[in-house]
Amino acid sequence: MNESNNITQLFYNSAEKFPTRIAIIDKNTSVNYQILASEVASTAAYFSAKGIKSGDRVLVFVPMSIDLYRILLALFSIGATAVFLDEWVSLKRLDLCAQIANCKGFIGITKSHLLRFLSSSIRRIPIKLKIGGRATCSTKFPLAVSKELPALITFTTGSTGTPKAAVRSHGFLKIQFDILQKKVDSKPSDIEITNLPIVLFLNLGVGATTVICNFSPKKANQFDYQKLFETIEANEVSRIVFSPYLLSEYSNFLENTKRTNSSIDQLFTGGGPVFPLEAKKIIKCFSVSKAEVIFGSTEAEPMSSIPMEELSKQDVLMDQGLAVGLPHPEAEIKIIAFVDGPLTQFEELPRNTVGEIIVAGKHVLANYLNNPEAIRRNKIFQNGKVYHRTGDSGYLNDKNELFLTGRCQGIIHLKDRSFYPFIIEYELSQLKGIELGVVVELEGSLVVVVDKSTRNPQPIKKIETQIKSLGYPSERIIWTKIPRDPRHHSKIDSEKLKSQLSKK
Repeated sequence: MNESNNITQLFYNSAEKFPTRIAIIDKNTSVNYQILASEVASTAAYFSAKGIKSGDRVLVFVPMSIDLYRILLALFSIGATAVFLDEWVSLKRLDLCAQIANCKGFIGITKSHLLRFLSSSIRRIPIKLKIGGRATCSTKFPLAVSKELPALITFTTGSTGTPKAAVRSHGFLKIQFDILQKKVDSKPSDIEITNLPIVLFLNLGVGATTVICNFSPKKANQFDYQKLFETIEANEVSRIVFSPYLLSEYSNFLENTKRTNSSIDQLFTGGGPVFPLEAKKIIKCFSVSKAEVIFGSTEAEPMSSIPMEELSKQDVLMDQGLAVGLPHPEAEIKIIAFVDGPLTQFEELPRNTVGEIIVAGKHVLANYLNNPEAIRRNKIFQNGKVYHRTGDSGYLNDKNELFLTGRCQGIIHLKDRSFYPFIIEYELSQLKGIELGVVVELEGSLVVVVDKSTRNPQPIKKIETQIKSLGYPSERIIWTKIPRDPRHHSKIDSEKLKSQLSKK
């Protein structure tokens, strides 16, 4: 073992090289690398004094902020494992996650401590930690750890079944850092704004400055884009890394106000689909040297990527699926036949054949914490490799380009035809008067579900005529507010929509 195995060594290296450089800006508060390193060390000493040791798991319920990264870096520094939960998680899911993780410590903002009265799993956590806790530090951090020691546990998106706890070790985080660093090419001189928590770690490892974008998916309609514009201008931000929804909505703001951020030179997005016309709008609003969409998941990030310029030219080909670019060199992507259930082996399908996308690679997570059933259903162990089943359908063409056709479970088979709601969602979104639309199967029939646009209102009869002209064998159109995923607000929350429709 040696200190370099501890993922926080990258951060401490940055603090040594660039002590006075600003590390994080959050609203009206900022902290430089030297001060942040000192605060991380005193926080780590506090955790140790409270009885948290290497290998212990600590449930962290803190929103994206300077405090969050101080706490996470402190936990990693002593070899403890941070169990991170999104602020949008439901009480039921929180309780399940806490049971799976079986944590020794809990740390959260004041409001989160009320959860102790509502969650028996949290009440059973023996050590409650103060968010502002500090102690005199006499230990040199980071502590030496093995590459295999878990550093971070996050829970994959989903609202049903047993939550899947993805475990990232110190060694795995270093591999992911190296791959993403090569892809994004972060530099110490960069000033980046992001709303994606994991991305900020990359910047801390190279000595760059990160501006936190306090975008909450729960309050997406209340977000102040004027303030975001002013923040980017005031900090001379050079790179944007946003979720697709936030990037698209900010582009709408720039388009409507006829403004631009002249300091922005690069932009990246991921965590949800970006359709061709959105890409066209985004590159029109930003004059940048690099704009890319990165395709990946909690278990495999990145899998592939595509320049927005290339994606923007694909609008006439959406009936063939959404292009997500060439596979990353470290990602071994294969297409296999659809199978509902565990697999112990597979055969690769021919090119241009739609099936389930699976991926292997050194940056692909091999297991989940305390969930053997999830491992059986989501992993295939073959030829000495671990393949992750993404649950996404798609195909590789003759040029080895990857195309998405939606979630495997979402494909509808009716009357000897297959319908891909993911593609139809795009077609519906291009119609005037529709904010969001999709098709679902209800009682053996195809039904179009539509969320009416408030920005571009149209008479309902006119919209329905447009829908019928698309030729779907649908007898019903349902108008309702379509729920989006709680993490990025970028995808349709299919499970919640099904529940919503069943009540209707």
